Amino acid sequence: MKKLWFFPLLALLAASQAPGRDADKYKLEKKDVVERVFRLALEAQPLVIKVDNVLGSITASGAPGAQVRMTLKKTLRADTPEWLARAESEVQLIISEKEGLLELYVDGPFRRREGRRCINDREYDARYDFELQVPERCDLVLKTVTDGDITVRDVTGAFTVRNVNGHVEMSGIAGSGSGRTVNGRVRAAFRQAPAEPCEFKTVNGNIEVSLTPDQTADFKVKTFNGGVYSDLPVSCLPFRVEASRREKGRFVYSGRGYRKVRVGSGGAEITLDTLNGDILIAAGKTN
Repeated sequence: MKKLWFFPLLALLAASQAPGRDADKYKLEKKDVVERVFRLALEAQPLVIKVDNVLGSITASGAPGAQVRMTLKKTLRADTPEWLARAESEVQLIISEKEGLLELYVDGPFRRREGRRCINDREYDARYDFELQVPERCDLVLKTVTDGDITVRDVTGAFTVRNVNGHVEMSGIAGSGSGRTVNGRVRAAFRQAPAEPCEFKTVNGNIEVSLTPDQTADFKVKTFNGGVYSDLPVSCLPFRVEASRREKGRFVYSGRGYRKVRVGSGGAEITLDTLNGDILIAAGKTN
């Protein structure tokens, strides 16, 4: 592994509090498993699956065909039977099916606001963990907020992945898009180099993107507290700086902290950006 450059380590860490209480502080718990199969129209292209979660994980694995198999593990926790009943009635999974589109939306009081104050005075937790088998060729929009990772395997379409307190893990992907979190690592392993620009970002965590030795791409990388490493041979590219402002009659130029490197003959630009963490351009495994 070759280290490309190192940024001085500073003792700067951002903390984010996850909503809700620790699971072991609740006296009561109720678990359910919901299984559903959705069939999408093959003639509708692209097929799109959207999951908007709040508390819990999302796993999406690609498979042949045009159906979506959902296994939902629902865990409700509260201190009293009354609050447990409220959790069951107030938090619902909203399912929307259209031609070529499936949307799964976890709705509850935490989604609604009065002015600028979020309605969040409940005394329960409602955790939804999604396990999805999706068409291999589909576009994904996956979101969760806390206490769960987002995992994508063997999907070749476009992707938009958003987390806050949890990891983003992607493997066997062949599309383009973005993967972001705030507190957690981001890892993406391409089985085919992306044809369009991609972006992977976090605030507190490492970023690792894997290419097989025969794949090529351009990388734009930035970290504040960490190092940048590569398992693959890279060449440094010139980076255009911009006149971002004027001070005392002079232009002040900035590259915004990014550096550019090329793997092989180059290709679509992949942006890797973290504040507190290392960046690794890794050598992936060939099939």
